[in-house]
This record gives sequence, structure tokens and C-alpha cells, in this order.
Amino acid sequence: MLTMPQIDDTNILEITVNDGISAQDIDQAATKIDAIITTHGSVRLLEIIKNLGKVELAALWKDLKFAPDYLSQLSHVAVVVEHT
Repeated sequence: MLTMPQIDDTNILEITVNDGISAQDIDQAATKIDAIITTHGSVRLLEIIKNLGKVELAALWKDLKFAPDYLSQLSHVAVVVEHT
């Protein structure tokens, strides 16, 4: 499951992964990223991984197809992983 709050009036998107990623999660992330790019021209992405859980094969495939199109529009990326 992903939660994706955007910091108001910025191009900063925080994506938190907790207990798996579905294909629907990837679609929702793509929609949110598209909207930020349309408004701001680029995205600053903060990804917080609390519990990776199960990643659906369809989600992995969508991410592999989706990600290369957006690499040039990601101005900053940070990944934070909780240590257990």
C-alpha cells in the first residue's frame, strides 16, 4: 500500500510504502507524478519504505515501463528505509 501526500504548493511528493505495492498503487503514483510535472515541471521525490511487503509482479512491470519516462523530470530523489 502506498500513501502519497504532496507538500502544499511545492513539487515535493512523499511516497510511503507499507505492506506491499500493487499495480493500482503504481497507476495512482503515475497519475500524481503527472499532475505535479504538469504544474511544476519537475518532481522532488521522497520515498519512505516502512515495510516493503509483497510487490505484485504486475506492479514491478508497470514501474519498469513507467520509470524511464520520468527520470529526466525527477530533480531530487531520496529513499529512507526503516531499520528493523
